[in-house]
Formats: sequence, C-alpha cells, structure tokens
Amino acid sequence: MLVQDRSKTKNNQELVKASIDTLVKSLEAGHSDVLSSYLTAMAQFHNYSFQNILLIASQRPRATKVAGIRAWNELGRRVRRGEKGIMIFAPLIGYKRSANEPDAKTDKPEPRLVGFRSVYVFDVEQTEGVELPELSNTVTGEVGDKLDRLIEFTEAQAIKLEFSDAIAPARACLTAA
Repeated sequence: MLVQDRSKTKNNQELVKASIDTLVKSLEAGHSDVLSSYLTAMAQFHNYSFQNILLIASQRPRATKVAGIRAWNELGRRVRRGEKGIMIFAPLIGYKRSANEPDAKTDKPEPRLVGFRSVYVFDVEQTEGVELPELSNTVTGEVGDKLDRLIEFTEAQAIKLEFSDAIAPARACLTAA
C-alpha cells in the first residue's frame, strides 16, 4: 500500500509540474491565451490554492463552479454517472495534544497540517438536479447614514473617493491617494 501511495503522490506532482510547464512553454511561444485561461480560473476559484487552480484549469479548462460530491448532494444536485472527477489536493489536518500539561485529556488538541491528499471535485456541468440560485450583478439599496462612515474609512486608508456621473451606472471611483 505504501508503494501505491508513493506512486500516486508522484503522479499528482507530475500533473502539477506538467500544468506549470504548459503555461511556461505557451508564454515563451508568445501564446497568452493559456495565461488568460489560468487567470480566468483564478478569478473563478479564488478560494483555491494556486496549485489547485492549475490542476482544475489543466483538467477541465471550461470549469465554472466546482465542488465535491457531498457538496453537490447537499445542493440537491447529483454527479452524472460516468463523469470523471477533477483531482485537486486537500489538506490533512491532524490534532496534537499539548505535552506540557499533565492533564492532556481536558486540553483541547491543537490542529496542525499533516500533509495533503488527492480528492476529486466536479464541475456544475457534470451534475444534474436542482437549479443553482443565480447571483445578481446589481446591488440596490440606500447607504443611509453609512455613507459618512465609508468616506471616513476610505480617507483613513489613503484612498481617494471621487463621485462622478461619467462612470454610470457606478457613482464613485476609488483610487490610491
């Protein structure tokens, strides 16, 4: 079993290296479309590590929303039969008891990173079931008494706040002071 785990880890590392090599070779050849697709993936999967974004983008370039099988099930969706998962790395968290304390049973164990393991996620296009709620691009409402606090906060951060009708439908522009 240990031999199998080592070969699996080696294959995972090779997949990450191949993704990076593809990106580098494309850039050296003057093809920025690969970089653009990686940047698009980074924007869509901002909660994932750079390594996992590379893995998602290299295995399923058109992925838009990914989650594990349990998460899809909780959302009322099911992964279609025969779909191939997208391999990413998930952290393994272990717990370490404090050795200094004589009564370690009552101590809350400290979480620590033990390593990583490969897990599989699926794109929304690989699932079926309940429609996902759509997020609106429009924010509505009145800032009311919060506007003064927002202006004070931006000025305290050395951010210049300008109001202009020229950037409609937006009303304000933030720039570094």
